Amino acid sequence: MISAEITGMDRLTRKLQSMPPESTREVKKAIAQSAFLVEMTAKKAIAHGKKSGKVYKRRGIFHRASAAGEAPATDTGRLISTITHQALLDGLEMIVGTALKYGAYLEFGTHRIAARPWLAPSLRQNSRKIVKLIDEAVRKTIQKKIG
Repeated sequence: MISAEITGMDRLTRKLQSMPPESTREVKKAIAQSAFLVEMTAKKAIAHGKKSGKVYKRRGIFHRASAAGEAPATDTGRLISTITHQALLDGLEMIVGTALKYGAYLEFGTHRIAARPWLAPSLRQNSRKIVKLIDEAVRKTIQKKIG
């Protein structure tokens, strides 16, 4: 499992949970947008990212595998089709990932294959956007409460 934490987010989450639901609407929207960004970036990396592994033929079709350190190459589309995001704690936390066991094997590697990370790089790639989205939402929420 991969998780990311924004410094001070636990304190902010407690405060937001104590506020009326309409006060947290903007923050929840920003958190959902952030999760969607990570999800779509991961899917794009798998479907269209650079692949430099070996070429092989299966069922009459040529495929190019990913090399160690690259996002996995898509073959059947199963991994991409199962990557999703889900809200926790009334929308103040999100999970992005897949229920497929081999999603974790690809992300972290095993004793047989080197890692083909797809989720952590997607989170890193969007980290500044995520912080900006949440920061703007918190500011809007505070302004509404004060104003």
